[in-house]
Amino acid sequence: SGATRNAAGFAGDVLLAGGTVLGGVLNIADADAFNFSSSTSNAFDGVMVNGDVILDGANSAVQLRNGSTVSGMIELAGNGSRLLLNGSQTLSSDVVSTATFSSVSVEADGTVATIGAGTTISGPRIDIGSAFVAGGDRSLVNEGAIIADGANTTGVRLLSLANLTNSGVFAATNGGQIAVFSSVADFTNLENGVLTGGVYRVGAGSRMNLGGDIVTNAAAIELLGAGAQFDGLERLARNEGELAIAADAQFALSGDLEFAAMSTFTVLVTGTGDLINVPLLDVAGAATLEGRLVLDFTGYSSSTEGVFRFLDAESFAGDWSSIDILGIDAGLVSFNAGPGTFNLVPSPGSRGLLLAAGLVATRRRR
Repeated sequence: SGATRNAAGFAGDVLLAGGTVLGGVLNIADADAFNFSSSTSNAFDGVMVNGDVILDGANSAVQLRNGSTVSGMIELAGNGSRLLLNGSQTLSSDVVSTATFSSVSVEADGTVATIGAGTTISGPRIDIGSAFVAGGDRSLVNEGAIIADGANTTGVRLLSLANLTNSGVFAATNGGQIAVFSSVADFTNLENGVLTGGVYRVGAGSRMNLGGDIVTNAAAIELLGAGAQFDGLERLARNEGELAIAADAQFALSGDLEFAAMSTFTVLVTGTGDLINVPLLDVAGAATLEGRLVLDFTGYSSSTEGVFRFLDAESFAGDWSSIDILGIDAGLVSFNAGPGTFNLVPSPGSRGLLLAAGLVATRRRR
């Protein structure tokens, strides 16, 4: 305790096999030379680890407790590898799973584990929450990002927690899926059908399930590609937060939808050459418009002209309180065909479709 040790100074490789590194500073220049057995008693207790930590053995495990930190990355490389967060503390190291299956557990009754701002836990299949050593009422606060990255039939599962709170990002990308299970007693962001706080991002061919229907959105929801699936969002009836739909994504809602005055609806239009990708939000009932509309052409470099539908509904009431056109001259876009459809008219010569000065934002008030 209080000492500084260099792992390179030990005679040969180190295997932590049921032992504890207690206090002080541990410098690990070569993560491959510092190894972990399958014992869940392996622990860094009040230790500042300089370097990366790699759990590459099958079922290899280590606890972080009493404010232990790792300056580098924690890689869960061995199948069944486990990172155990024991006691209330903030995780400040990115955790990357490259294993077929791995886990990040929250240990000990009364623990509030926090994923710090700017910190990411990512991989195709990770269980987050379930205790291995000590159970009880345990909570997880995400201020960073939890990312299901890559296709897997199980995906990233948040489970067996008394409380779960997200003020950061939940994301499913590259065919990944992320789910909040019913064994989470209280997901504080989704209460009585109202989603609050944080960002919920679903990429092309990916899936998210927060464990319940979302009737009101007061958070930030992003559907970013074809086949983006968000279980429970089809019940959305009121948008009070930010709703974005991108590229060739299509999403259908089962009833009416109200865009509240404080809300933002962002449509990301992409395409090159003769191709234009306009996402579509399909509302089975009536759409009531009060909020802000953003048409973002940042990823668009086509000369295609025509009438493009981005919002479909059985009927429309009201109108957008303001419209922002990003990435092209706002004068090239009109809404003569209705509030859910825009007309794009490329203009030759110096005016051009893409502004030579770069990407700008222009606000048009109705």
